[in-house]
Formats: sequence, C-alpha cells, structure tokens
Amino acid sequence: MVSKYLSFWASFFNNKGGVKKVLDELQSIGYLYYDITNIRSLGERNSWHGKVNMTKNGISSGGEMVHVNALKNLIPEFISDNSEYNFKVFEKQGSIYLKISRDGPSKKQDFSLLSPKKHGSSLDYSILRIQQFDDLISYLENLPIKKWPDDNIPLNGIYLFYEKGEKINGKPRIVRVGINTEDGNFKKRIHSHYKGSHKSSVFRKHVGYAILGQEGVNDKIRNEWYNEKGKFKDMEHNVDRYFNGSFTYKTIEIAQKNLRSQIEQQWIQLLSFHPKNKPSKTWLGKYGKEPISSSGLWNINHVPIKKINIVTTLENNNTNNQDTNKVKSIFIIGCSAGKHKNVKGKMFKDLDKSDYLFKSLSESRKKMVTYYSNLKQEDSQKTYLGNSLRKSRAWQSNMNIINDTSIPAINRYNGNLYKNLNWTSDLTEKSKESKVLILSAMFGLLDFSDPIPNYELMMNDKSPYENSVKIQWKQTFQTSYFQSEFKKIFPNLQYIYLLLSDSYYSALGPAFKKYSTHKINVIDGGTSNSPIRWGRILNTVLRNKVIIPEEIKKIAKSENSTMF
Repeated sequence: MVSKYLSFWASFFNNKGGVKKVLDELQSIGYLYYDITNIRSLGERNSWHGKVNMTKNGISSGGEMVHVNALKNLIPEFISDNSEYNFKVFEKQGSIYLKISRDGPSKKQDFSLLSPKKHGSSLDYSILRIQQFDDLISYLENLPIKKWPDDNIPLNGIYLFYEKGEKINGKPRIVRVGINTEDGNFKKRIHSHYKGSHKSSVFRKHVGYAILGQEGVNDKIRNEWYNEKGKFKDMEHNVDRYFNGSFTYKTIEIAQKNLRSQIEQQWIQLLSFHPKNKPSKTWLGKYGKEPISSSGLWNINHVPIKKINIVTTLENNNTNNQDTNKVKSIFIIGCSAGKHKNVKGKMFKDLDKSDYLFKSLSESRKKMVTYYSNLKQEDSQKTYLGNSLRKSRAWQSNMNIINDTSIPAINRYNGNLYKNLNWTSDLTEKSKESKVLILSAMFGLLDFSDPIPNYELMMNDKSPYENSVKIQWKQTFQTSYFQSEFKKIFPNLQYIYLLLSDSYYSALGPAFKKYSTHKINVIDGGTSNSPIRWGRILNTVLRNKVIIPEEIKKIAKSENSTMF
C-alpha cells in the first residue's frame, strides 16, 4: 500500500515538472525552497521538522521522521552523480517549507539575508529571499549607480531605475524594475529606453504619455502616442532628453531567465504602493496611466491591485455598467482562498438579487449561505475537507457571512491570480468585447463587480444537498432558467475561455457546450504557479483586446500553457 506521504511527494514533484527537473534546477541555484503548507491536509503531527540526506544508493543519513523518509522511494533513481542531496522540512511563522540542497547542509538554514559578496556580477542567491522593503534597499545600497551610456552591463540581468527629484529620506527612490526577456540583449534593452522609439520600449511609451499630460496635451493625441498611431518625431526627442537628464540605474547579473522573471515580479509587487516608496508630489508619473500614477512605479505588469488602506466601498466600486450586448468573449477564473478582510462596504444582509448579474442563481446562493452560516460546529467536521485547523477556520468564517461587509469580488479576492491580473478601473473600457466572470464555490458564477462577503469554501466540500459543492453547482448551471438567463445577457457571445483548476472546471460541466469553449492549462502548474500564469495571460489578453482563439493560444504558449 502506498503511504499518504509518498503520494503527496509524488504529486508535489509532478506539479514541478518531475524530480529530474527539480534536481536539474538545483544544479544551477545551489538550493531551493518550496512552500508545502498543504501537507497539513494529510493530518497534524507533533512536529513537521525532519531531514533526510540521499545519494543514488539511497538514504545516507537522517530519515527518522516518516514524512521525509517517504522520499527514499522517489528520489535516488533520479540522482545520476555521486553528490549527496539534502531534503529538510521545517516550520516557520505558521507555514511549512521544504529546502533542497546539494553536497551537505547549508550553513544558513533559514531565510535570513546573506551579505552579497560581489555586487553586479555573478548572482548572489540571497536576493531570492528578500521579502522586506528595507532588506531590498540595504541589498542595493552598495551597487554602483550608472548613467547611460555604460559598457559595464552584463549579458542578462535585472535593472532598477532611479529618477531625478525622487528620493526617500534623502536616498534615491526606485521608480522602475525590469529585465531582458531575450537572453543576451540586456544592454540593448536598456539602450532602447534611452534612445529609440516608444514602439520598442513600453517604458518610453509611459514616460512620453506622462510628458504630454504634464504639458496639457489633450487625451486624443496622448492616446495616439500610446496606441502607436501617427508620427511623433519631436516627441521622441523630448523623451530622449528626459531619459538622459533624469534617469540613472543599477544592474544585477542574472543568467537564468526564469529567475529574472521571478525576482522582477517579487520586487515590483514589493515596491508597488509601499508607504516607504511613495512618489513626490511633483513626480512625472502622476500624469501617467493607472496603475503607474498611484503605485509609484513606471510598471504595469505585476503591479498588484492596490492593497494599502483598502477601504473601498461597494457604492464606489460597482462598475457593472458594461454593455453585455457587445460581449463576444468571456473569461471565467476561479475564486481564491486568499481574501481581503475587515474592509468597509455594504452589509451582506442588506443586499438582494438585484445587486448581482445572474439573478437566476439567487435561490441557490441563499441556500448555500443559510446552510453554512447555521452549521453546527460538530457537523463542520464532516462538511469541510482538510485538517482540523482548516475545518475550524472555515466554520468560523462562514458563521459570520450574514453580518459581514461586502465588496466587489475583484477586490475581495487577493490570491496569486488576482495579484498578477493588475486589475485597474479602466480595464473594462479597454476590453468592451470581453467579460470577466468569477466562479465561486459559495456564490456560483459572479460578475467581477458582484458584492460578496468574506467566506471559506472549496468545491470538494460537502454541499447542503449531501453531494459535493462542485456537483451541486454543475447541476445548477445546467438548469433551463440559468441557461436562458445566460443567453439573454450575452446574446452575441462567441467564445468562452476557462482559466480554472480541475475541480472548478468540473463544476461547470457541460453548461457551455453550445459555445466555442476553451480551457487553458499551465504546463508547469500547481496550486501556486497556475494562478500566476493565468493572471498574466488574462492581463495580456484584456489590455490588448484579444478575443480570437488563435491569438489567445499564442499568448498562453508564451506563459508555458496550452489551450484546447
């Protein structure tokens, strides 16, 4: 009989592309960290700490704890050299992590910051563990600051731009983070910002748009610049002068493309809207598009929904004013376990079905909310999946649904997909032919602006009808009253794109078989990576107004995803 821990590890490594892929990546990095907190679903232990060291011949030391000992049946056959590989599971601040290293344990067994030994040349992997704003600033402090032109630029890397007049406590403030996506052209990438065309540098495009706004140029001309229409020779010269007179930068060499992308995303999300990285009142970027004007960075990709002081009210954010007659494509994404809590909004108990796009689901929603908000604690043990901690948390969250405040669904969820979607208020204006719907385990199919309270529910939990939640919604979506309402709301719909996990996908069932329906799967997916990729894909699709399957398939491929 296969142990539950061996099954867990097999599934874990499969989601990472296989044991061989992980060990190959380890060769270039030296060590890897993974969040494996979901191992708790197998049942609680007195301690999750444990380690095992292995060679191609099996365990060389350690392995006393059964949950790490199970790795002996999975790892050795993929070790092709004489090295010793070290696997350590440990708890830190309530989460459980797996650390993998090679040729003996590392002297550092936690996430503390290492001092960089050689700034600006070979990569110091401690930067992968930078989690705090002050750690990032401290790390960058001794890097040389550069002005263009500069020949001392690595082949591949990450850059951080600084801007004249932008300072925090007397020190230069970071205003943009970027990388080269094409190997070997890092210097060319930086040069394209300082000298060239806004058609080849989105950074120049944003700066030029802001300069035109500062000069009082009307929106029609600004949008022509931004949409690459017309001739702007003099404007290109103005942008050249601004870059050469205002911007400096620092670089860090990073050879691996996937690591560049990972660090870029982490640092943009860390710096965006950060109170210690606030722009000055006269910053040029305030004339830029959102989220540039409010985030403090000349970046759009990877900038999360503003989470600092999120007190958005329902009345100010119900943007469900899209003409659904024009909608030709629908993108359905899943909800997330991560949610914004303790925010201002209208009380959920004061809402009615008129506040929602799909009125036909009101009775099903009422049934769900009534059931879970009145569930007895002893019954929660057989209703919710997972360990005792998760069951208790879900029961407590759902007991308070009726008296919780409600905000638009797009603002409520803050999981990895939503952090990478970069949702801004003008996005619906950019994509009038597309519509984003959210599939919720508690509320079914939602418009992005439908108001919802905080809750916790999964598709595999038990429904009020004794079956699973996903089966219950599957049956509801196939009813004639939902089908007719859906068709009435979207009379000209052509395509439906599903960016969903398997359990959420199965909840929809054959509900949309009458339409050209496509599912997007992430090749190197998993519970954390798939939502990130889906968020990026959807962000690109909406901002570029793409609705045709052939084009979306290309965008999906660029994010290591397939569409069928």
